[in-house]
Amino acid sequence: FVDEDLGVFMNENFVSLKLDGEKGDGLQLMNEFSLDSYPTMLFLNSEMDLLKKIVGVVGAEQIEEAGNAVMHPEETVIYQLEQKYKAGNRDRDVLAAYAVELLNADREMEAIVDEFLEKYPEPDLEDENEFLVFCLGVVDRDHASMNGFLGNLEGLAEIHGDFVMTKLNMILLSIVNDAIEAKDQSTMAKELDKIFPFYQEFVAEEAAVSKEEILEMMTEMYLEEVGE
Repeated sequence: FVDEDLGVFMNENFVSLKLDGEKGDGLQLMNEFSLDSYPTMLFLNSEMDLLKKIVGVVGAEQIEEAGNAVMHPEETVIYQLEQKYKAGNRDRDVLAAYAVELLNADREMEAIVDEFLEKYPEPDLEDENEFLVFCLGVVDRDHASMNGFLGNLEGLAEIHGDFVMTKLNMILLSIVNDAIEAKDQSTMAKELDKIFPFYQEFVAEEAAVSKEEILEMMTEMYLEEVGE
């Protein structure tokens, strides 16, 4: 570790090992934990259970914070939310925050997202956590909250930034996936017609892609999968 204080902290509390992800034990580790980015730091226990993962270059303070979270999980937000959940607390703020914390920790969160949407089918799209739950869990384009999303793209972008465009792209991808599943290419144009007016209004004219160009990209994806 370049940072001397961080090196002392890590050496006092962990056995640190640097591996080349393209050979030997490093390659085995990459495969075992489905890693695809450099650098990646894994905090593992003696049983090789993953306790924490850091992807990309981060500062010494963030690494030390992660180390402390591994050593003292009871002090972390995710642990406290987990205890509330296990105790039966299903308040919307608890479920939404727990789902997001699980996502950030690279842990399974689908069941919590589904539970939230079943109990609270119309998430507050202006709330940061509930908006992320919406992005992760609402794939049905006829879902009640979808109209609220499409009808307020600009306002939501002021709150959530690029996440709004990401969700729009996820919706377009869902159209392709539905067409692939049905093996019916014609459905894409019909579904795109419903979404495109909102997209066109939201994206600046100079950055907009035409409906024909979007449909062409979607068709390429469809044909690549279906092979027709």
